[in-house]
Amino acid sequence: MKQVYLLCAFACAALFSNAQIATIHGTVNTTQLNGTGSQQFHVSEYLYTEAEIGASNFTTPATSIKRINLNVSALGNPTTINNVKIYLRDVPSTTTQLAASTYSTTGYTEVYSGSLVANTVGWVGVNLTTPFVRTSGSNLQMMIERTDGVTPTLPTTWFCLNGTNLSRRYNGATALQVGTTALALSAFRISAQFVNATDLSVVRIETLGKIPTVAAFPHQIKALVQNSGSSNIPAGTQVSLAISGANTFTNVKTTTALAPGAQQTITFDAVNAMVAGTNTVTVSVPADDVTSNNTATFTQTVTNTTFGYPDASDRSSSIGFNTGQGLLVAAHTTPQTIRITGIRAFITTTSNTIFGVVCDANGAIIGQTADYSVVPSDSLTYKTINFTTPITVNANSNFFIGIGQRTGTYGYFPLGTQVESPARPNTFASVTPITGGTPSFTTSLGRFMLEADIEQVTLPVTFTTFSGKKEANKNVLAWTTANELNNKGFEVLRSANGGNFSSIGFVASKSTNATSATNYNFIDEKPLSGTNYYQLRQIDQDGKSSLSSVVVIRSASPKLEIANIYPNPTINIINAVLNNDKEERITVTITDMKGNVLKSQAYSTVAGSTNISINVASLSAGTYFLKVNNEDDKAIQSVKFIKQ
Repeated sequence: MKQVYLLCAFACAALFSNAQIATIHGTVNTTQLNGTGSQQFHVSEYLYTEAEIGASNFTTPATSIKRINLNVSALGNPTTINNVKIYLRDVPSTTTQLAASTYSTTGYTEVYSGSLVANTVGWVGVNLTTPFVRTSGSNLQMMIERTDGVTPTLPTTWFCLNGTNLSRRYNGATALQVGTTALALSAFRISAQFVNATDLSVVRIETLGKIPTVAAFPHQIKALVQNSGSSNIPAGTQVSLAISGANTFTNVKTTTALAPGAQQTITFDAVNAMVAGTNTVTVSVPADDVTSNNTATFTQTVTNTTFGYPDASDRSSSIGFNTGQGLLVAAHTTPQTIRITGIRAFITTTSNTIFGVVCDANGAIIGQTADYSVVPSDSLTYKTINFTTPITVNANSNFFIGIGQRTGTYGYFPLGTQVESPARPNTFASVTPITGGTPSFTTSLGRFMLEADIEQVTLPVTFTTFSGKKEANKNVLAWTTANELNNKGFEVLRSANGGNFSSIGFVASKSTNATSATNYNFIDEKPLSGTNYYQLRQIDQDGKSSLSSVVVIRSASPKLEIANIYPNPTINIINAVLNNDKEERITVTITDMKGNVLKSQAYSTVAGSTNISINVASLSAGTYFLKVNNEDDKAIQSVKFIKQ
C-alpha cells in the first residue's frame, strides 16, 4: 500500500492512497532567512524523519521522488530565483538532530540545478533532473543552495515549521566554500512536499461571498486549478461547477495541457439570475492520486442589497498601515448600474479614524464618507459607514470599494482578512497617498473583509421573447414578459433605418405587477415600404423607461438571413436579428478566427423576424464569427463581431 503523509505545525495525520506524496507543512511560522535566503549567497539544510515521509514511500525507481515543492507565504522580488541547487541524501534513522557545521556536499545527490520560480503564494517547486530513491529505514536530509550573488530586492518569505536542531544555514555576502562556510543552527525548517503522483488540485474558487439578486448578473464564477503532481495533466481534463441550495446551476469546462506546477484559471459560463438565499458553490476535478484536493466549496449568500468577497468564515488576520495612512480596497465590476449607499468593513481596532471610499479603476476617489471615529464596540464586527449621497457606478465599470486609514495615536491595523491563499490576483490592493492613487495589488494578505450596500435594483419588466412577422399588408409584433413590476405599458417604436425611431402606438400593461408570463401583440396597419425596424419602450408608472431589443421585418420576407447584430463591439451579450420566410429550427454558432466552435445553440424562428441573445462574457477579447445553419445543417451566413 502506498502512503501519503501530511504533517502540519499544529496537527499530524497519515493519509493513505495510491499516490506517494509526503507533505511536511506548517502555516504558523514564516521566514525569509531560510529556503532561498535574503543575502547574496545562501545554503540551508533540513532534516525530515521517516515517520513524516512514510516508511514505504519513494523506495523504488518507479516510486522515486520526482518533484519537490516549497510553500510561499509572501512573494519576493525577483520571483525567479536563479542559480538554485537542491541536494538529497539518506541519513541513519538515529540521526534526529543537526549540529552547527560547515558547508559540504559530501554524501549528497544533486537532484536539481536551475531556477526556482516563486511567482505565486502557495506551493511552488521544481521537477527533479535526477529522481531520488530513498532507503527504507532512513531519514531524509535536504540541502538548498543559491549562488547567484544577488541580494533580492525583497526576499521571498517561506512557510516553515519549528526547526530547532532540525535546520542549519548560512546567509551572507561571501561565496560558499566547502569546509569553510559555517552553517549555524536555525529555528526554522522549511515546509516541503515530496511528490510522485498525478495530482490536479482545485486551489481556489473566485466568486462573491455576498451577491445581490439583480445588480450582479450576469455573473461568472472562476476557479484556479494547479498541477500539484509530478505527471503532466492532459488537455481536455474536465473541471466541473455545481451550485446547490437556493439556486442550482451546473457547467463543465476543460483544461489546457498542464505541466507539473502549472496553474490555469477556469472561467465558467455566466449565471444569469439568482434568488435570495444561501448557495453552496462546488468546483471539482476528476479523482486522481490525491483525492483530498479534487474538490473545493464556497458558501455564498444571495442578498438584495449587499455585495463583497468575504464569506461566513472567521477572520484570520488584520491589515493596515501601522503608523501610516492610506486606502485598503477591493476591485469589483458591475454588469448593471448601481448606487452605493455605504461601505461595510470588518473592524479590528478599538479606536482611531477611518472612512469609506469608492474609487474608479485607476484608484481615484469618486466618493468618500465623512470620517468615522471607531469605538470599542465596533471591534471584531462589521461596521457600515454611509455616504451622504449614494455613489453611482455605471454598468460594465471597474471600480474599488474600501476604507481609508488616518494616522493614529499609535500603530494600528483596522481591517480584518480571511484565509485565501493565494488570494485572487488584481483584486485586493492598497493605495497611497490617502487621497487616492495607483492601486498596489497583493495576493499574500488574504481576502479583504470589505462589502458595499447598494440601493435595491429591480428590473421592472423581463422580456422573454420579442418577434415580428408580415401578414398580408400588415406587420404583426408579439412579445412575452416573465414578470412586471410597476409597469404602465409599452410604447411601440418604428424606424426605417434602425437608428431614428418614432412612436406608432401604445400597449397598456395587462397587470401593473405580474409574476407569471404575459403575452402581448401589436399590429402595424400601415408599415413603411421596404424594411421596418421595431423596438419597445417599456414605461414605469413613475415615468422611467427602458428599451427592448430590435425586430426587423422586410416587405418581402427573405429566406433565412442575419439582418443585424448588436452591440458590436460587445462586452457581455451579442444580439442577432434573424429574418426568415418560414418557421424553422436553426443552429447558431460562435467560432474563433480559426473556425473552432466555441458556442452552439439551437433556436426556432418565426416566419418574419426573430431576435436572439447570446452570452459571450466568457470569451476572451478578440474577433469572432456568428454563424447560422438552417434545419438541413446548411451554412447560410456568418457575421463578424468584436468581443472587448
